[in-house]
This record gives sequence, C-alpha cells and structure tokens, in this order.
Amino acid sequence: MDNTTILSWNVHGLNARARRYCGRPTIVCLQETKLDVIPEYTVVSLLGVGFSEFAYLPASSTRGGILVVGQCCDVAFTEVLIGCFSVTVAVKPLSATGEAQASWWLTTVYGPQEDGDKLIFLEELEAIHDAALGPWAVIGDFNLILHEADKSNDRIDRANSCRFR
Repeated sequence: MDNTTILSWNVHGLNARARRYCGRPTIVCLQETKLDVIPEYTVVSLLGVGFSEFAYLPASSTRGGILVVGQCCDVAFTEVLIGCFSVTVAVKPLSATGEAQASWWLTTVYGPQEDGDKLIFLEELEAIHDAALGPWAVIGDFNLILHEADKSNDRIDRANSCRFR
C-alpha cells in the first residue's frame, strides 16, 4: 500500500529563510516560490539530502513558481510535465521490501491571477488529465473559487467559477 504523505504550501516566496519549512512528508509541493532557478543545493538546504527527486516551474519575474520534491528513498519521479501553470510528475512509490507498487500522477498548480489567463489554465488541466493515464491527484493554489460565499468581495467571475466546477 502506498503511504505517501504530501505537503502542499503556498510559501509566498522562498527567498526568506523564515518561510522555509522542514517536516517529514514524502513529497513537498510549494507554490509561489518566486525563484526563477532552483538548483539542487537550494532543495538540499530547504529539505535535506534525502530529497533529491525534484522538478520545478520557474517564476516569471517575481511572480509564481512551483517546486515539487520527493524523498529519494520513498518515491521516484518517472516522468515530468512542465506546463504554464503546473508541474506534473509520475510518482512511483519505492518499497523497502521490493514489493511492486502502482504509479500515479501528481499535478501541483499555481493558478493565474488574471481572469483572462484562467481559461488557459483550465484548458491546461484538461490536457494533463488526458495525458496522465491512471490515478491522478491535483493540488495547489488554483486562484479560483467554487462558491460565491468563498469570495470576500462582490467581484465574482461566475463564468470561471462554472468552468472550474
């Protein structure tokens, strides 16, 4: 059985050490890293040497950025798909007993702020769904709402809410 634990966190920038977290999840998914390059030494300083499986979407200027990291003794990323608003990895759980475990897909998103880009974002998710055959999990910061009550002001884009549903 796959006992993968996942931490998903919108860190609002990893340049400040106070925002860096070190827990013990199997996979860490960070949104809004605000980093345009993420070398291995940054991943090691952030999470430790056990986290060597990683993929990232660079930030655009000072906006966005996604980092997906896995513990090398627990999971392997066998495929990586980088989108405009997402990072998708095929996760192969590694068993200490050598028992074969089924692979599955994980998509981490950081949805766009601009309403005009939200349709492109949702189309990207549909394309990933079509490409990622088998079990699939999607997590992250969608920057979309399902229900009007989730919005703190009256500016509601009902068309994008319906598409998101």
